[in-house]
Amino acid sequence: MSTGLPPTHSAEPDHRIPLAPQALSADVYELLLEKLLDPSCPPGSTLNIERLAATWNVSPTPVREALSRAAATGMVTHRQNYGYRVAPVLPLDEYQALVDVRALIEPYCAARAAEFISDAQLADLEGFQALMEQAATGPTTIEYRPYLRADIRFHRNIATAARNQFAVSAFDGWNIHFFRFQRFGGRSVADAEQSHIEHRAILAAIRSHDPEAAKEAMAIHIEGVRHRS
Repeated sequence: MSTGLPPTHSAEPDHRIPLAPQALSADVYELLLEKLLDPSCPPGSTLNIERLAATWNVSPTPVREALSRAAATGMVTHRQNYGYRVAPVLPLDEYQALVDVRALIEPYCAARAAEFISDAQLADLEGFQALMEQAATGPTTIEYRPYLRADIRFHRNIATAARNQFAVSAFDGWNIHFFRFQRFGGRSVADAEQSHIEHRAILAAIRSHDPEAAKEAMAIHIEGVRHRS
């Protein structure tokens, strides 16, 4: 099942990523999401279809489809005769509005996940938490790509375990905006240890199949994110 980002791999701008020639646009879309979190791709960067197609070893068609999909969510911009560019990072007020939406949806997802999570999904969730705890962190978000990747997967796994496709779609629409704000807004990772504590509480409640505790733990985490941003 898709996690919203591809498996861990090097994603330097000119690194050739081996994909089958018939790769679906969904595969390329996930590679595009990875690129949008890369420090080499700041806001305003040009996204050239032919160059991306050559880098990812695919035809231009799935790249064009992926860029169009990203443009629909506001992650990239498109102008006739100017092509695609990486969109600006959300301004602070829009970022805070996005956190408001997370505060509404993610506690619900955590409660549902506590009820319905499968053993395989729980094992994945535990794995993502372990990756976050093991990942190196640095003074800025540029130094903690593995941490960031595991954080995204942790939250998306919970949305998926909630068994509500609309919640997953909502998460997929906001997750890159949220993490791009943190990455390119110059945020530090000084809150990593507190975030670990909050994630452990969420995981423990879901593991115990306690919807109310999971809902509360997630709400505390989202408010913590708000105040640390």
